[in-house]
This record gives sequence, C-alpha cells and structure tokens, in this order.
Amino acid sequence: MQKKYTALILSLILAGSSLLGGCRPSVPAPGTGDQSSQGQTEDASSDSQGETTDAEGFTHYEGPLTPWNNTDIVGTVTEETNYSPKDDFYAYVNRDWVLANSIPEGYSSYDTLTERQLEVDDQILSLLQNKDLTDHEAVQTRTLYELWLDWDSRNEVGVAPLKEIIDEIRAISSLDQLSAYMADPRVPAISIPLANCSTTPDPDDASVYAVMISPLDLIMEDAGYYQQMGEDDYLYQPVYTDVLAGLLQRCGYTEEESMDVVGDCFHFEQASAAHTMSTADLAASDAIEKINNPRTWDQLEEEQGDFPLTSILKSYGMDGSDRYILMQPEWLAGIDDLYTEENLELIKNYLIVSNCMEYCEYLDREAYDSLQDLYTITMGKEGTIPDETAASQCVSTFLAMPLGQLYARHYVDEKTREEITDIITDIIGEYRIMLQGEDFLSEETRERAVAKLDAMTIRVAAPESESDFSDLTLQTPEEGGTLTGALMAISRKNVEADAERVNQKVDHDEWSSSPQDVNAYYSPDENSITICAGIIGGEVYSSDMPIEEKYANIGVAAAHEITHAFDTDGAQYDETGAIRNWWQEEDFTSFRERADALIRYYDAVVPLEGVPYSGEQVDTEAIADLGAMKCVLALAGKIDGFDYKVFFEKYASLWRRLSTYQTEYYLISQDVHPLAYLRVNVMVQQFQEFYDAYGIEEGDGMYLPPAERLQVW
Repeated sequence: MQKKYTALILSLILAGSSLLGGCRPSVPAPGTGDQSSQGQTEDASSDSQGETTDAEGFTHYEGPLTPWNNTDIVGTVTEETNYSPKDDFYAYVNRDWVLANSIPEGYSSYDTLTERQLEVDDQILSLLQNKDLTDHEAVQTRTLYELWLDWDSRNEVGVAPLKEIIDEIRAISSLDQLSAYMADPRVPAISIPLANCSTTPDPDDASVYAVMISPLDLIMEDAGYYQQMGEDDYLYQPVYTDVLAGLLQRCGYTEEESMDVVGDCFHFEQASAAHTMSTADLAASDAIEKINNPRTWDQLEEEQGDFPLTSILKSYGMDGSDRYILMQPEWLAGIDDLYTEENLELIKNYLIVSNCMEYCEYLDREAYDSLQDLYTITMGKEGTIPDETAASQCVSTFLAMPLGQLYARHYVDEKTREEITDIITDIIGEYRIMLQGEDFLSEETRERAVAKLDAMTIRVAAPESESDFSDLTLQTPEEGGTLTGALMAISRKNVEADAERVNQKVDHDEWSSSPQDVNAYYSPDENSITICAGIIGGEVYSSDMPIEEKYANIGVAAAHEITHAFDTDGAQYDETGAIRNWWQEEDFTSFRERADALIRYYDAVVPLEGVPYSGEQVDTEAIADLGAMKCVLALAGKIDGFDYKVFFEKYASLWRRLSTYQTEYYLISQDVHPLAYLRVNVMVQQFQEFYDAYGIEEGDGMYLPPAERLQVW
C-alpha cells in the first residue's frame, strides 16, 4: 500500500546476551534488570567524576567529557534531584517540567514537539469531524477518517483483504510465476515488492526526475542487525513471532506452518541484508557518492541476471525513464544470487510476512490490538492512543497533502507566514556574513558557498499553489466503502502520479512533506528549506513571543535547516541540487577536519552504560545544530538588550524530553539526531555567550576549554 511498516528493531535487540551473541553489548530486556542507573554515563560514579554537593544541594562535576546523566529517561530525575545551570544546563531548565509530566498513553516518549503534535492532532480532528466543510479535500479526508473508525465493517471484513493477497502468493509454484507476479501492475499498489522504485530529482541534473531503485524493505529496518544475528535468533522473540504467526493462522496456516513461514522470512531477509547497506553505512560521509549509481535500461537488464528488476519497473510504469539510479549495486547482485528455484519458498514467505506487517494495522480489531501490544512491549510504552487520533494519523499518512492544505488554510494566517519568512530572510543574511568570514575557505569556495545560500528556496506553512485531488473519490461506509479498499485506491493514485513524473521537469512547488507535519527540513536535491504549518504554533511559535523566544525556537530551527546545506552530506550538493563537487580540495580537507573533531567528540559520549555512541551517525544533525546556534547568536548580538538567559532557557525547553529506556536505546542505534539532552548541553557549551550569561568557569560541568570547543562553520 505504498506505506512502509513501522520498524520493529527493538523486538530483536532487547532480548539480552543470548540473542546478541557478543556482537552488541548485552542490554536488559523490557521489564527486566535494574534500570535505576541506566541514565548515567560510563564514568558516572562519584569517584571517577569527582562529584561534590554544595549547601544548596546542587551536584557539581569535575573532569571527564560530558559528565551529565541522561535525564531524558523516565525516572532519572526525582523530587530529590537538583541541578545547577553551571553543571547540567538541560536538567536545570527542564527539571520541573519532567517532574510535572509523564509519557501519554500510546507513546514511548514525550517532548515539546509531541506537545505540539497533540495540539495539531486536536486541530486536525476538528477539521475531520466538521461536516460543514464540503470542499472536495475535506470530504475525502473525512471519508477516510470515518472508514478507519468503522469497526463494524472492519470486523466484518476481518483478515480477508490480507488473505486474498497471501493466497495469491501461496499459489505461486515456480520462479517464472513469481516473476510474472512481480510484473503485475496491480502489485505496487496492494502488495510488498522485491524492490522499491520511485522518482527523485536526478542527482546529476536536479532539474529533471530520474527513477531511484532501492533495496526491498526489511521488517527490522536496519540491515546491520541481521548481519550480526544468528540463524535462529528470531525464535527468541515470541512477541514478534507470535503476532505474525497468529495473523498467519487466521489466514489459514497451522501453528507449525506459521512458524516456518516467519522463519523463512527472517532467513531470506538475513541473506538479503548481507548485501545491503546498514544504517551506519548510510550515515557515513561517503554514502552519497556510493548510492549515486546511474544506469540505463540496458545496463539494468545486464546486471539484474535472473532477478526481474526491469519487470518490477514496468509494474510501476517506470520502464521509459532516461535515467535510473541504482542505489546499491551490491544488493542487486546479491538478490540475483538468491533468486533461485531453491529459494522460492523463502522469497514467497518473505512477501507473505511483510504483507502481514503492512496490513495488520488496517484490518479488524483483533489484528490492530495485537500490533499495539507488540509496540507496547518493544517500545516500553503504556496504553494506546485514542482511536480518533489513530484514525487522523492514518489520514495524515495516506492523504497527506489534501489534509495539509486544509490544515494550513485554517490555522496559519498570512501575517504569521510573513513574520516567519522575515526571520528566515534575516538569518540567511547573517549566514551570508558568516560564510564570507570563514577564513579556512579560499575565495573561490567561499563564492560558491554564498551562491548556494543565495539560491536557496524558502517555503513556509504550505505550498503556494494547491494540488488537485478532484480525481480521487472514496466510497463512504454508507456506500459500502472499506478502509483497505480506500487505502488501495489511494496507493494506486500515488503510483500513477509517480509514474507520470518520469522524464519530466522537477516541480519545485511540490513538497515532499505535508504541511500539517510538526517539522522543518532541508531538501538537498532542491536546495530548499521548509517550515511546515504544523510546527507554527503552541510553545514553538506565536506572534507575541519576545524576540529571544522566537530566535530560540523558529530561528534556530530555520538556521538548522540552512546549515544542512553545508553539513557533511549537504556540502556534496551544489546550488541546483545536483551532486557536484564545488570545493577546492584544500578547503574540503579543512572542512572534514573540523567535522571529524565533532565526530570524535560524540564518539566519546556514553548516554547509556555499555552502549557505544556513533559520532558519524549524528554528525550532520550536530553540525546543523552548531551552525544554527552560531548564526542566531551572531544575529542576537546586534540587538540591544538581548536577554541571553531567556534565549538559552527557551532553547533548552524546546528539546525537553521524557523517554523510555527502550526508546532511548533505539534512538542511539538508529536516529541521526543527537539525544535531546546532548542537543542542549553540547551545543550551549561551545559558545562564549552562554559562559558569560551564567558565569560558567573551569571545574563546572558545563565548562569546556576554549581550545576544545567545536566549530565547523
């Protein structure tokens, strides 16, 4: 249905040393072991830290790098815990909020942006439930919302939509039949394919669309996990296997057969993962170069061997593209080796189990609840979100742009849009001064950097021109419509729309994110920054905020996205969005040396005892945070009476977070953003304005010697 299922990595990584087999550090399974000290760093003992407590009860630290506890984790902060801004600024600012709040039911973490998301959810619900809204977008989004909530129909349909797909795959008896199935134009819209195909701006000419070919989806998302696990490790995960096996049994399998199918899926994924880039590989600085592999149709036919890649492309309607980008040639070679009659059942069972994961959330109550139980255990959360919220999230996923356009029209006025655009314009102006003053750049590289900045497109709230969805009409529950039927219809429309982009000029008015998202992002292939409508409101932005708070929130967010144009990934794209080297060699070497110093800093951080942290995984986001803070502080320095304490404390509160231990572990292994407490403490300790505002001195936990402070831009 053109929607990737949620990753279930934690269902395998949290089972303890028996599963990890020495490849990864042993971690307590959910609900087991003593987690009372899990939020402390490796050197968090009083002996190694040299901790002292003053008369006011504040804890002071001496010596090692990042001496702060990981106060993101629930339970780390207690009523008896006090913090000084000189020693743990993040915990000092956010202590009272942490003690006053808890993670809402159905969530595995809670932060400022989740607070904002809950507000947006309520706003979206009011739109979806408002039957006075009669324009086409409102009617279609409301119809999908009502179909999700129609449990009578969903329970009556049961698992039939999934069983129909499974039965068709089970009936395949030869590799030729499997190849014919993969070539069927119905498949991309209703079933999981053996390769993902989509249009994207051509990495070598960003003005036109090329077709990107990426590896098949893995249920546990990161190929690195499969590469480190034993052949039968899936058996150690009853919560994972039981959900899938139970669903298979409802589709006609015996208990023994269902376990065999799950095992076959795991074994095929493991074999495929051996040829697939891991999360760590994709985060490496050379990843962009490695995944830009242009191919012609004839070259694909030669490289694919017996694997039906070109047939899959035809099923997507993408057989006429002038350019194809084969992200991972090694994966194609590997899956060609696996695509044999001997492996037919493994491949079929991979498709069957993957479709179980894809459809589970949208079937009847029994299937939906089983998936929620799985998330409860693997992510450490309690309870589930209300059905109405889940229904609105489904609409936001599958009808992202029509709902986003509706949301932006109702909740972001033109005055607010202009205010934010003005702030971004000021930030770009300050960033231009920064780039022009970078003495490690040659004049030629500096000019190219400024040219890229000046060519950047600014997008605020929603697209200037609205998309037309008049050709999509969903059947209501009264008309006999079903949820899975509606999702398949939407998926077919999306596949057709993507095929129509082949060989066309890139539409720079088209957004890759929906306006209602609580998000801001940079698109390197378009050289654009986007501030979505969803993030404009609540604690993040209001017109009557003082300038210090506006700069700390929306200002830092915008500067962060601008800096992505010049992080270790973004720096490989030119002003048009093409992958092209615009650097003088010596300049890029100096840039990499600065970035490598940041990577080494984060490599030394220990957010969870015994769990390694990867600087290379988080370097792009950390560079963006660092550049953003430098730019906004430079702008603030031009304002008389600017209150730096208000600014820094608002910045710290923007990233406040409560998280389960399981979720924090997941973020360490998969998220490219630094953990919340690091985004605050690491960033502020790099800038003299922070030291001056709070009187930070050598010996304080927030102190970092000037010679060790990070600076990339």
